[in-house]
Amino acid sequence: MDRWYAEYHARENAADKLARAYGALGIPEDHIRVFNLDLLSSEPAKGDNPFHPSTITNKGYAGEWAFMFGRMLN
Repeated sequence: MDRWYAEYHARENAADKLARAYGALGIPEDHIRVFNLDLLSSEPAKGDNPFHPSTITNKGYAGEWAFMFGRMLN
């Protein structure tokens, strides 16, 4: 379990379900990242769950992704 990581956006539609699923899987709490940045103004909201894809497209999360993939950014 020390190699499992997970993330979700606090405002995405399935946030509560994802949090429960990650807990049921036994993913350590310090390996779960809850993103919370606003949507980028350059990327208008699309669909009924715009925060879900924002966790990949927002460069503000680069440090979190680096952490989850096992390296830190300088």
